[in-house]
Amino acid sequence: MACIVCVVGVVARQAPLGLLVATWGLPAVWREARYIFTPGDREAYESCTTLIPLLLSMREAVEEGRLDLAIVVLDSLVDKYSKEPRDRSKCYECYKSLSEILDKAGAADTYVEMVKGVERFVVELVKCLLESYGVDLRVEPRVVVAPAVGSPGGRWVFRGDLWDYQSRVLIELGELCLNKPYRQIILDLSHGINYMPALTLQLAPMLSSILLLAHEDVESVEVTVYNSDPRTEGATDRPLLLNRDKVRLNTIHLVHKRARLPELSGWARLEHERYKDLKTRLEGVFCRAIDTVKHLYTSLYYPLPLALYHLTCRESCKLLEDVWVEFKRGLEESIMIKRGEGRHEVLRPMTVDPSTLYMYYVSRALCRRLGDHDGEDLSIKRLREREGGVYELVHKALHIVVQQELRKISKHIEDLKDKGRLYECLKGSWIRLCELKALVSAEERCEELDLKKDTTRRNLVAHAGLLKDLVEIFVADDESEVRVRYRGVELRDLLETLYGELLPAKS
Repeated sequence: MACIVCVVGVVARQAPLGLLVATWGLPAVWREARYIFTPGDREAYESCTTLIPLLLSMREAVEEGRLDLAIVVLDSLVDKYSKEPRDRSKCYECYKSLSEILDKAGAADTYVEMVKGVERFVVELVKCLLESYGVDLRVEPRVVVAPAVGSPGGRWVFRGDLWDYQSRVLIELGELCLNKPYRQIILDLSHGINYMPALTLQLAPMLSSILLLAHEDVESVEVTVYNSDPRTEGATDRPLLLNRDKVRLNTIHLVHKRARLPELSGWARLEHERYKDLKTRLEGVFCRAIDTVKHLYTSLYYPLPLALYHLTCRESCKLLEDVWVEFKRGLEESIMIKRGEGRHEVLRPMTVDPSTLYMYYVSRALCRRLGDHDGEDLSIKRLREREGGVYELVHKALHIVVQQELRKISKHIEDLKDKGRLYECLKGSWIRLCELKALVSAEERCEELDLKKDTTRRNLVAHAGLLKDLVEIFVADDESEVRVRYRGVELRDLLETLYGELLPAKS
């Protein structure tokens, strides 16, 4: 019995699966420092990077494989730092010893090859730092090489839009969150430069939403943000505090605008004829999925559980994945390296709105959670428990509306049972909801719907899309056999009507 108690205790203490995301600028210039987690700590971690003390503070989770590490760097890291810093830290020594990897990355023929070189450099750098500080931890970081803008190092110029950074990070981390049920997201923003910390922090509610939607057993996501005190000149002996803020998220982040097709970056619009074919090709690929994306998002944004069910059928969900593989490859291959005399350029002619990418990952997350069917007629029971349950993550009020409308339908069936022979006659057949209500309440009557009317759109939202003139009910004894379906309306028309209410995205 003692052994059983012991095992249970170990399981209870096991840390939840977490994702540590660190933003890194230029490691060559990081200096040695002493880090503490609480003001007044007597013991400090000696390191040139906050990553070492953070990994040590989470040693148990790392050793158990309960913590994944993602390091976000800029592609401008390829512009090798060649100066000799005043203080030669272990970060600089590791950087210098591995700089040949950056030389090879900088000489790559394609941008994709260059990115692979930068990824390899960061992986080796992490290994070198762990060995240099004698830290016995097996860590395999996922490196996200995100787009820079301008000319941070002086020898390379990076031409593209600022939001390309956020889009790229969302693509990489969004895939991780789709595939693993993280309950913790830890952001270390201490070493991020320029816009990196702010734009990465903005992604936290999006990543949490993907996790909540994709994994039914993830009821909340704890987001912890670390940021070190700045190192000031003349205060080298003062330990630097790793400031920590924590918040628990259990609802979905919504963007209140329409999805956008990929478009030319600001600079490329001045040469639009040159990139016209590229734009047309990538638009064509993304167009195959954009209707599914915007309609799924509309079904979530408004309480439309029956539409949500039909849009997460296997066929639609497979389309989302197939299109994305082709689109992502095309987007990566569209980035070019232009070499010049002592100065090189990375050209990103195409850009994708991060809000649109977020809508795409929301759609994929919904497919992961609900996409186990082929669109057959849906039971009221499943609609209440599966699709209906999703809206509690969006807003409690929407969840109440959905559940109330479904309860009303079930009650109408129960009231019909009191009609005796009439019920027996109708059992096993489909009947319009307005007709069903008329049988149990003489005041009801059926009407034809005009989706263009403001009152119709308001009623659609107010009744979770289950309007009495819009749906049919299959009459049966058991709730698991009572089914519901749309009648006399194209689902696309219904969703386009409500999608048009969202704000158009601005350039």
